[in-house]
Amino acid sequence: MKIVAIDPGETTGWSTWETEGLKKLDGGQAPLWEFVDALDMALDPANPDIGFDNEVTAALRGVKQIVCEDWAIYPREAESGALNWDKCRTARGIGAIELIARRYVVPLKLQPAAIKETAKAMGAEDLFVAPLHENRHENDSAYHAVHFTYREAAKAAGA
Repeated sequence: MKIVAIDPGETTGWSTWETEGLKKLDGGQAPLWEFVDALDMALDPANPDIGFDNEVTAALRGVKQIVCEDWAIYPREAESGALNWDKCRTARGIGAIELIARRYVVPLKLQPAAIKETAKAMGAEDLFVAPLHENRHENDSAYHAVHFTYREAAKAAGA
């Protein structure tokens, strides 16, 4: 099954995977709203298979599952005022992704950022793209793909 794993933010990291054998198909980083628009175009059945607006849209075509990091305001951030007047664009982007998933009836799994240590233990870092710093958002999406794929395999095996 083809999935897209998303690390949302002003620079959104994304990667597509075939869950059978955990094979990475494509990936990259894009501005938040360019990515959201590309996902919408890729999943829209009325959008023809030719004339994609960009390479991201083409790479997202055929996705059957969306896996996305969730976003939350932690109490310490709220209390410190770190997010005062913040427009919470990442949360808005996730909301748009949720709407796209609902609109096109594509399952969506939201995962907390806290899965990264577990995904690291599952071997996610072996799938990272170098250079690491420049590709950090795409690499963060790999954490979510690995975690999702292994958890789904465990569920299917009855674990």
